[in-house]
Amino acid sequence: MQRFSAEFLTTIATDVFAALQAPRAEARIVAEHLVLSNLMGLDSHGVVRIPPYTRCTREGPIRPGAAISTMQANQAVTIVDCGYNFGQVNAPRATEMAVARAKEPVSVAYHAIWGRGGGAAPHDRIGVFGAGPIGLFATQIALVSGAQVVVVEPAS
Repeated sequence: MQRFSAEFLTTIATDVFAALQAPRAEARIVAEHLVLSNLMGLDSHGVVRIPPYTRCTREGPIRPGAAISTMQANQAVTIVDCGYNFGQVNAPRATEMAVARAKEPVSVAYHAIWGRGGGAAPHDRIGVFGAGPIGLFATQIALVSGAQVVVVEPAS
């Protein structure tokens, strides 16, 4: 059995995806993920995927270089359209967008439970009024602290 170095496989895979019109940086991301899968023993998700990815790029649905866009967003949910780009490229981008949206409600919830020297402990009972993003994050923070939590959602 012939063996190839990870760097050699990454270079070859990067060149293949770049030849399929993927921006070089994105081609490298896909290549690194495939090679890493092989290195982790997940060969079914490794460089063996290059031929199907090549076919899907030529015939559809993969569209290298496609931009990611937000279709719908609020504090709790972000729905994105990755334009059929490689999942290895846009999954981290979509995650970054979701985390950015969640920062404010998480900060408000954390401050509500732990701000001003307060906190929650296993003997505490906490009521959370409203099961929106802030309320749900506050619930999770209190539960992790060991408190008993009751969530009340007003009828609309």
